[in-house]
This record gives sequence, C-alpha cells and structure tokens, in this order.
Amino acid sequence: MLINLQENLFQYEVCEKKKYIMFMSDKMPDQIVDHVRVGHEHNKNTELILEYPKVAIIILNWNNKDDTINCLQSLEKLDYPNYKIIVVDNGSTDGSQDTVKKQFPDVKLIELDKNYGFAKGNNIGIREAFKDKEVKYIFALNNDTVVHPNCFREMVRVAESDERIGMVQPKVMRFDKKTIDTTGHIIRFGMVVDRGQGEPDMGQYDDKTDEIIGACACACLYKREMLEDVGLFDESFITYYEDAELSWRAHKKGWKAKFVPNAIVWHKRKGTMKKLDVETRRKIYELSLRNMVTVVKRHGNFYQKFTVGLWLIKTGICSAIGYRVGKNIIGGAPYFRTLRRLVLNSNTKHPAI
Repeated sequence: MLINLQENLFQYEVCEKKKYIMFMSDKMPDQIVDHVRVGHEHNKNTELILEYPKVAIIILNWNNKDDTINCLQSLEKLDYPNYKIIVVDNGSTDGSQDTVKKQFPDVKLIELDKNYGFAKGNNIGIREAFKDKEVKYIFALNNDTVVHPNCFREMVRVAESDERIGMVQPKVMRFDKKTIDTTGHIIRFGMVVDRGQGEPDMGQYDDKTDEIIGACACACLYKREMLEDVGLFDESFITYYEDAELSWRAHKKGWKAKFVPNAIVWHKRKGTMKKLDVETRRKIYELSLRNMVTVVKRHGNFYQKFTVGLWLIKTGICSAIGYRVGKNIIGGAPYFRTLRRLVLNSNTKHPAI
C-alpha cells in the first residue's frame, strides 16, 4: 500500500523485527493504493509502503438480518485495507441467508442447520478463518453493532506494539453515543465484569489502557497466536460469559489485554434477547449465572469464590422479594441453585483448536 506523506505530519517507529512501520499519529494517510509492504522514496515527500496484518471479522447472526445488514454496511466504510468478513448464520428462519448473499456477495457465509449458540457459532467462524494462513487477527463482532471507520487501524497499531498483547478492546458505546457499554474486562467482587458499563462517557477510562484483563467479545480483536495458545471459546457455555472465561484463561497464561479509546464501536446490546419470550429469557439468565460461577470456580481463588457466594445470597434474596411484588421476572430460585453449583465440585474443560 503506497502512501505519500509529508515527514512532519507524523511520527513513526520502525520495527526491525516485524519489518513494518507503525503510525504513532492519530491522522490517517490520505492516499492508500493497493498492497502492503515496507519501502521508501527519497524526495521531499516520504513514500511508505505499510504492512497491514490480515484481520478476519466473525459476525454471528440468528434471525436478526436488519441489524446484520447495518453492521455489514458500517464495515464497508473501514479505512483498513486488509480484512475478510465471515458471517455465521445460526439456522435463521427470517431469510437472513439470502439477504446476505444478495447484498454482500463478497462476504463468506456459513449456514448452520440450527442455533448452536454464541460460543460454538463463533468457534466455527474462527476455525474457518484459520484456514487462511495470512489471517493474524480475529475480530469477534456482534451483529447489533456499528463500527467506526478507523477502528481497525487503531486496534491493530496497538496489538502490533507488543507480541504479548493477545486482546484489544475498543471503546464500546451504547447507541445513544453517551453511555459506555464496555471498556474491557476487569475482576470485581470475584467476577469478571465489563468496566464502565452503564456509565456516562466522560473520558474517565481513556488513560487507563492497561487495567483490563481481557475484552468483551461483542467487539474484540484477538491475536491468532494467543488463541492457538490458550484455545477458543468454551462451547459448554452456549452463550454468556464465554468471553469472560477466555479473558481470565488468557490472563493467567500471561497474555496482555489493552483498551484503545480511539477505536469506537456502538452496540445496541441484547438485540436478540429482546425478541425472546419471558420463560426463555429466564432460562438464559440462569444459564448466565451458571456460566459466571463456572468461570469463578475454574480460575478464581478462595476469596473470590467466597465473595461470589455472598453476592448470590444477597442478590437471590432481593430478587425473590422483587419477584413477589412484580418487579422482576427472575425470582430467587436461580441464584440459590447457582449457589449450590458453586459449592459442589463440577467443572468443564475449554475446547482446543
């Protein structure tokens, strides 16, 4: 990719080991021609040929073609030149498959025979992406999202700065563009939670790029080398907390995670959940509690497990009261069944590649 730039417009760092040049400026070059290598020209303008590692974007869809179309349309505006898109359809019945084929013929569509859940559906997409040996990064992306054009350039720049950075978290905002959805995974009260979720964005986390242990898979850049080292999503989780388990697992193996505030993604959150009936939502919520406890049992210490146990008791009592007075649909029973699971000795293994 040939780029003409005035020398005084940016600073760059030549990485001899990786043989590419990383931009340290927030400005995007105006001229991008076609391929990606390192080079130079000797005149008043500096001509550089940059290498952009290949990114495979994995989008999971289940009966939500409108959001998927909006997401794919936002990706068409990316200023990053080297990526491929894989849409994994979890057995949709709303015509999603034909819509994607017709409107986005360059997108790789994997049509599954039924809904395999978030974890297995994404794993299928990741394994398909890994067939391409040029793919260096996996970008897991929920279909109810819109991606800012410069998002990949910012994330890859950070990921390439350190070979031990295994995950990169963009700033994920709600659609009101004021409220934070996540700035990455942290451990709080023994649980992996999304930092800043629900808070107004005042830039309070923009200089705290190193404080996270992992990233939320609604929008996360994973380094291929890390996934090959620690494994993929635990498919026994089906949906919810599979990304939290992967974050903690990778963190324990010494992989770093970075938050990149200049990379922006907007997320509706629970776009699919809103379409489900009350009983199904109740079952899925209990599944999320079960998965949360599985993560703590697998990776947490005694104090973290004890703290989660107290949280389950307190929240279970409050939820039972709320259910009695018609304030929630969950009740206390799921919390107490999950507490029993925490106390008993049960566990699962994560899947290898």
